[in-house]
Amino acid sequence: MMLVQGLQFPLSTRPKPRPRPTVPLAAPLSLPMAFCNALEDVINTFVDPPALRPSVDPRIVLSDNFAPVDELPPTRCPVTHGSIPPCLVGGTYIRNGPNPQHLPRGPHHLFDGDGMLHSLLFSANGDATLCSRYVQTYKYLTESDAGTSVMPNIFGAFHGIAGIARAVIVAVRVLTGQINPIQGFGLANTSLVFFAGRLYALGEPDLPYAVHVDPVTGDVSTIGRQDFSGQLKMGMTAHPKKDSVTGETFAFSYGPVPPFLIYFRFDPAGNKLADVPIFSVQQPSFMHDFAITENYAVFSDVQLVMKLMDMVLGNRAPVGSDQGKVPPTWSASTECNK
Repeated sequence: MMLVQGLQFPLSTRPKPRPRPTVPLAAPLSLPMAFCNALEDVINTFVDPPALRPSVDPRIVLSDNFAPVDELPPTRCPVTHGSIPPCLVGGTYIRNGPNPQHLPRGPHHLFDGDGMLHSLLFSANGDATLCSRYVQTYKYLTESDAGTSVMPNIFGAFHGIAGIARAVIVAVRVLTGQINPIQGFGLANTSLVFFAGRLYALGEPDLPYAVHVDPVTGDVSTIGRQDFSGQLKMGMTAHPKKDSVTGETFAFSYGPVPPFLIYFRFDPAGNKLADVPIFSVQQPSFMHDFAITENYAVFSDVQLVMKLMDMVLGNRAPVGSDQGKVPPTWSASTECNK
């Protein structure tokens, strides 16, 4: 991180901010798509509350440092002070994060942005190359072709009556062929993991997307959505764990129907092995992360749970807190501080 801050552009070569381009439409909007877009605008204007919650108000969550940025092709970054340590030469610092391709017309949670990879390649000539590219997910490509938002904002849009109305529009889009749910709704915007010789961009609602950083130019490209020879059927955690001794990678999936939690692993070659359903989990929880030890996998059955009927019957979000569960208890551990 300090190296990134130490890399400065001379004033004469510093890139100037560019306005977000308008993506040209490959073809005029179809009648079903235009109709669904108009219905969504009606929901945004007349069904959503006049004042959105701060957590889903685009004017708040997409402001200042969180404002969307454009893609940046490979750009040379001369080092003006100091030098890149030899141990970093040939390596790449790369991060993943949400960055919406199109400004939202309705509620938008920070987690709803399209995945964008920011890569800094440390070259043998002593310079660095910066590049920012979107992960070419099915959602990104579909909305790039349409020139507007089409897929649902999973985290921000489904709340109360307005959320139910949006769910109906999603169903209409599926039935009219505007979107194909088999291709996934994922954003690949949460993390990056390297195993079995490949780099993956991850987001837990969908399958992993394999990506590649060109070691010469520093450009970032998307290889594609990976189901591991048809063995991975649903999204997996964005935080898999690698066993440094065996070379295996451990992961899990969770969902709204039993079994709510499925544990599995990949061998060192990247082949997915058999699922292990965990039936002791009694309701769908947003587990998000886990831990592994030499002999155990540790899952935290958190209080944050899926409550789909709350959206239908209670005019609330389909996510809530189960107060009947034991809350996390934090304590100091001298062993962890060594």
